[in-house]
Amino acid sequence: MSNLSGLFDDVNTQVGGIAQQVGTKPSSFEPRVFAMIEALSRNVVLPIAGVILTFIACYELIQMITEHNNMAQFEPALILKWIFKTAISVWMISNTFDIIMAVFDVTQQVVANSSGIIGGNTGSNIKLPFGDVTVSDWFYDDVRYVYANGIMDGTSSDRFAPNAPLTRAMIVTILYRMDGSPAMSGASDFKDVDSNKWFAKAVAWAAANGIVNGYGSGLFGPNDPVTREQLAAILYRYTAYCKASTTMNGDNLASFTDLSTVSGYALESMNWAVGEKLLKGANSKLDPKANATRAQVAAIIHRYLER
Repeated sequence: MSNLSGLFDDVNTQVGGIAQQVGTKPSSFEPRVFAMIEALSRNVVLPIAGVILTFIACYELIQMITEHNNMAQFEPALILKWIFKTAISVWMISNTFDIIMAVFDVTQQVVANSSGIIGGNTGSNIKLPFGDVTVSDWFYDDVRYVYANGIMDGTSSDRFAPNAPLTRAMIVTILYRMDGSPAMSGASDFKDVDSNKWFAKAVAWAAANGIVNGYGSGLFGPNDPVTREQLAAILYRYTAYCKASTTMNGDNLASFTDLSTVSGYALESMNWAVGEKLLKGANSKLDPKANATRAQVAAIIHRYLER
């Protein structure tokens, strides 16, 4: 899905650039050169073309007269055809320059419209419906990206809740959508996941593929928040599920002062996530036990898919 969005963005950029160039009037490229070409067309090419046309028209008229016994066998249709053809030729030669400019104007309009169509249907131009996400927010582009690609929705029709914690139900749904929402033959066995819930298929998919497991005792905890180290571990397992490399050489965590607070199970995945620049600490801290907010996850997913 990210590749498709990137493709549309590239097409939109390219067509937009072409439209801008084509949209420039020829006279604006180099006015003096354009004026010279126009003068040559009207004062040199046109008279020469007129002489050639006159010769051809006269030749055809003489040939027509001789072939019809000096017009003794007069056929009105023939003379009308000659008059019509000659008139059209004269008009086209007389207005060649204007016709070329008219064709150029039509081309401008077609390319400009194409740019508008493509631009209007790519994620980069989608208007967000969320009142709590503004252009000045650091996460604006990230939210727009995940929303445009159908990866994350709002918590309501007009709210994204960027500072709210991401839940386990939300993260499995995000990954499920990233994987193309594959068909699931059955529901999960978790007692706290009703088969009619919006996240039921995603939970079943995540559990079946070992990406996000339950707590034991038949519980999944769909409404529990996801911490930053848990998010790293989940993305690490999802990457392995996609058969992509999770190899990360070197220690990417040594510079963080709260390294000792990272759970043992999450060390490898946190090292990977930091090395991939998915997780970024602040003030030399990773804050692994803090809840991951929806805005943070939108940014992380954006980075993950744009790697």
